[in-house]
Amino acid sequence: MKAFIQLLRSMRFAIAILTVVAIASAIGSVLEQGQPTAVYVGRYGEFWATLFAMTGLTDVYHASWFLGLLGFMAVSTALCLAQHTPSMLREMRSFREQKSLQSLMQLPCSAELDAVRPDSTLRARAGAYLRTRNFRFVTRELQNGGYVLAARAGGMRRMGYLLVHAAIVLICVGGLIDGNIGLRLGMMRGEIVPETRDLPPAEVPPQSRLDEGGSFRAVLNLNEGGTGNAAFLPMKDGYLLQELPFSVRLKRFQVEHYSNGQAKDFVSDIEIIDGDTRREARLQVNHPFTYKGITFYQSGFGDGGTSLALELVPLDGEAAPAAIAGRVGGDAPVLLGGEAYRIEFTDFRAVNVFSGEQDKGGTWFVPAAQGDMHDVGASLSFRLRDALGQASEWEVFMRPLDVQGARYFVIGKRDAQQSSMRYVRLPADGDGKLAAYRRFSAAMQRPEAREHAARTVAARVQNRELAGAIERSTVLLLDSFAEKGFRAVAEMVEAGVPGAEQDKAAPLYVDLLQRAAAILHDESAGDASSRFVRDSLIAYSDAAESGIGLYLDLTGYKQVHSSALQVTRAPGAAIVYLGMAMLALGTCAMYFVRERRLWIWVLPSVGKVFVGLAANRPLPGLQAEFIEHRAALLNLIHSRS
Repeated sequence: MKAFIQLLRSMRFAIAILTVVAIASAIGSVLEQGQPTAVYVGRYGEFWATLFAMTGLTDVYHASWFLGLLGFMAVSTALCLAQHTPSMLREMRSFREQKSLQSLMQLPCSAELDAVRPDSTLRARAGAYLRTRNFRFVTRELQNGGYVLAARAGGMRRMGYLLVHAAIVLICVGGLIDGNIGLRLGMMRGEIVPETRDLPPAEVPPQSRLDEGGSFRAVLNLNEGGTGNAAFLPMKDGYLLQELPFSVRLKRFQVEHYSNGQAKDFVSDIEIIDGDTRREARLQVNHPFTYKGITFYQSGFGDGGTSLALELVPLDGEAAPAAIAGRVGGDAPVLLGGEAYRIEFTDFRAVNVFSGEQDKGGTWFVPAAQGDMHDVGASLSFRLRDALGQASEWEVFMRPLDVQGARYFVIGKRDAQQSSMRYVRLPADGDGKLAAYRRFSAAMQRPEAREHAARTVAARVQNRELAGAIERSTVLLLDSFAEKGFRAVAEMVEAGVPGAEQDKAAPLYVDLLQRAAAILHDESAGDASSRFVRDSLIAYSDAAESGIGLYLDLTGYKQVHSSALQVTRAPGAAIVYLGMAMLALGTCAMYFVRERRLWIWVLPSVGKVFVGLAANRPLPGLQAEFIEHRAALLNLIHSRS
């Protein structure tokens, strides 16, 4: 046991633990903490995500091994402090007035001064000089009528040593308190189980609820006008519900924007409801509010149930748009192709600010200017769920976006098996609408329209035999494209053209397709410009491959904001702050306070004065200070009061 205690209070052991804690803290600062497993798998791969989870690196500051290290470091430092504090205090009070003349003269900074007849007032004048130089001193009388002035300065340097070690103990204790050891033990015993289902607060089971004690860092989402008394504490791939000892109501939420639409500031006006007590507060970024030891931070915002008026626009142009009413967080039934679906509205953003460098998946946004920020208008996110429960995620931008001199409606879709959203650009017509593209899409899907386009292309060929072959090829090309898009063109080239000729034949097929598409577009009474036709073909092909057959047009909305508040209680924070202050003071005292000791031996019987200066460690300028003290003493010796 003695050997173990000796190990704990050894300096090497403390330094080793401190090094490991520092490395773990650095990892916790670099690696984003507390994210779901899927996030780490997507960013680092399955192997590293598994390794991070097994070693607790995804939640370093609450990992059992990290808390154990803090405990060991606190005990080790406390033992070191208990061992060295008595000697430090004795040394701070000691003047070492018993130092012998022989050892004094062995100091690097020592000298012997001649004094034929030391003046009787030398003692008083030397003492006054020491006081002016901030030395404290005591006098020891010698048997031969002489005396010793033993002085010291900078004794607070040793107090810095005590402050630094005490600060480390306090910081570790504060970290252990906020590490919520009780919660970790409860989860290990199975008494506390994170909930993985998306449940309303009232339906969260008791084993996933936390009482009002302990430390926590949770998230409270409030809609405008809404009230809540519980926050969600993320835990691995689930969450725990943290009960609050009072209720919080969001009275109003407002967002200020810069001229380009970028958020400038967002503010939540909240009201604390604690029994009969009402307390209003305003939360802003970097301006938290604390009530009963619980601190609220403004951390973000979202949609809190915006009411939406929409039109479902089929892209084939055949069916008429259908009116839909809904709200974010709710759903609405729709009929698509004779089958029943439900649209689940997940998010609405009235403002979307993109940088000129941002590429939305590399499929639709081309940089405009370096660092350019601009608002591209409102967007709606939703899930389209079929009768079997399978859903795809969608994102629709409500106004056409300017891309390389043309305007496009942008729709994104991600199926369950896809890892990222795929975006499709639909060209806008001269009126900024989808009407021309819808007519083109409808014409592409009508067999008689495709046959008419093929005949028109062939009629422009003077050779009748060649015209017949071109007509048949064009019909086949249009039929294949209408079903599969450009992938069908590639398959036709691979199947009907020898390999050596495919690179030459492919542009001819595309040109033939574009000529026929221009006729289809002409027949739909739209703009038949070559760029619009090319864009329509690309959009049709991408939409067919992505399964995008609809567009939601926003006709009106009443926005309701939701404010995301970070709710924290850290009873150990005050202890940590005190420890940090002590650490700063102690470090300054250790490195900037110069501890020196000065001895003056006066021997009137032999007409000698001996002086010596020492420091706890080699100090720059110590020799120069000694020369200054020696000159001052010579002046005192040879002068008369």
